[in-house]
Amino acid sequence: MIVLPTVLLLVAHLVKGTPLAYQDSRALAIRQSDDGAVGDFFDFDASPFDTPSSDPSAVDNPDSPAFATADAAVTPNAEAASIGARSACPAGINAATVNLIKSFEGFVPRPAPDPIGLPTVGFGHRCKTKGCSEVPFKFPLTQTTASQLLQSDVKPFVACINGAVSRKVVLNDNQLGALTSWSFNVGCGAAKSSTLVKRLNAGQNPNTVAAQELPRWNKAGGKVFAGLTRRRAAEVKLFQTPSKVKAHPC
Repeated sequence: MIVLPTVLLLVAHLVKGTPLAYQDSRALAIRQSDDGAVGDFFDFDASPFDTPSSDPSAVDNPDSPAFATADAAVTPNAEAASIGARSACPAGINAATVNLIKSFEGFVPRPAPDPIGLPTVGFGHRCKTKGCSEVPFKFPLTQTTASQLLQSDVKPFVACINGAVSRKVVLNDNQLGALTSWSFNVGCGAAKSSTLVKRLNAGQNPNTVAAQELPRWNKAGGKVFAGLTRRRAAEVKLFQTPSKVKAHPC
């Protein structure tokens, strides 16, 4: 949970792609960690992260009561039959998805606090231990090892989308990839309970649902951010890119 001071700090920078300016280059990351501890001060030089996935709670959930809107009427799913049947689904996310996530997460070769003070490394990997000791690669990371780490990091989010979306809904690899990028950014819990997933599971047209629902996830602290808007637009574009590679259900 991000408390108000951290939200204000995030609002100053989160997705505008411009460095934060601090008098003493320090920021207080006040957060509740997995073990209940509260974060400490981190010294860091600001970097132009766009939408740090290390703290999904930073992105406002438009499906919460404060942001609730009526669902738009859409046509039934008419594209499932166009996806070629495969005996096995692709492992991991495709190259287009990897490139999308990389472009918004940014590359950090060594563990360093992100703009809200959370230690991260590679492409949006949030450190779980001191010095990111859980990372199975030596630092500094290379583009190759960071890419391997990213593929490992996104697996739970691929599983999240596969688990949340009904097996009656057929998605290609670009569609699954776009939803994985979104979930990686906003969090699995928010994705699973979203109107987007509910509409997919109701049989509504996936391309229409994505175009209408993904852009709603572009706020932090109640304010629209250009970087989040760009990321959602990129995810919609990827989602609507045709592919015959089946990725869901698996």
